[in-house]
Amino acid sequence: MVPFKGKLRYKQYLKDKPHSWGIKIFSRAGASGIIYDFEVYTGKSSVSVTELGQEAELFLHGIHSSGTVRTNRLKGCNIEAEDLLKKKGRGSFDYRVETNSGIVVTKWFDNKSVCTASSFVGAEPSDNCKRWDRTSKKYVDVVRPLCIAEYNKFMGGVDLSDMLIELYRIDIRGKKWYMRLFYYFLDISVVNAWLLYRRHMGQQGRTHNKSFLDFKSEIANYLTSTNDGTPKPRGRPLRDQTVPLQKDQSLPNQSHTIVFAMMASSIGQRQWLIRSDAGSARLMLESSVSSVMFHCVW
Repeated sequence: MVPFKGKLRYKQYLKDKPHSWGIKIFSRAGASGIIYDFEVYTGKSSVSVTELGQEAELFLHGIHSSGTVRTNRLKGCNIEAEDLLKKKGRGSFDYRVETNSGIVVTKWFDNKSVCTASSFVGAEPSDNCKRWDRTSKKYVDVVRPLCIAEYNKFMGGVDLSDMLIELYRIDIRGKKWYMRLFYYFLDISVVNAWLLYRRHMGQQGRTHNKSFLDFKSEIANYLTSTNDGTPKPRGRPLRDQTVPLQKDQSLPNQSHTIVFAMMASSIGQRQWLIRSDAGSARLMLESSVSSVMFHCVW
């Protein structure tokens, strides 16, 4: 969620998010937190979702995946309700297999029910995992389906990226929604660069890495040091580069005295600066009779 409270047609409100108002973005990330793809949510027409969610869409393209799915998207799937699983206790689960695609839908009850859809792994074989029991104040063994174990192993990439972005977010307030998206894309780029930097350092066997704050500060220092602060002249740049001029005091002070010798020209022509008594001068080209008038500085 990109925080934004200005005027925007597809601005969203999600009460459970740290920033309730903003622009909703769907992201695809790996377990390392690197964002590989994203899509800005602009309404129902911008996202095509089937009954089995993105797993069915990926399966049609030959990509196997596993992820969570909402129960209201499972039309016609007679999987056990949450109340029945709750009566059986923690660790109870139920699953169904879609006949056309072979996608396995599993509902597992821990503290609450979790429903997953997978195209490459099922509920069996199950294993035990450690979960905290509030009643006995200790960790207990809870039965866990295989699809849940595989999902937990590779989940959390988007949350990790959001956490890193939120640490040092570019928080420049403005009324333009596209500037908020631009700053968000910059934050994603910096986070991805830092994660790739850590991966590269790990491949080289170097454990002393820069922190995210130092990494982002070095980028900011480099960008600010590229400009020396000298204001650029306005207008169209000159074609000719002139050499530094000096006043010749030995020449007689008379009208139309040639004060300077030849000036460098990018077009290979000789230029002569002729001074007059009126305090102005004109620039003469050797192959032209025209002149350019300008004010003399001495």
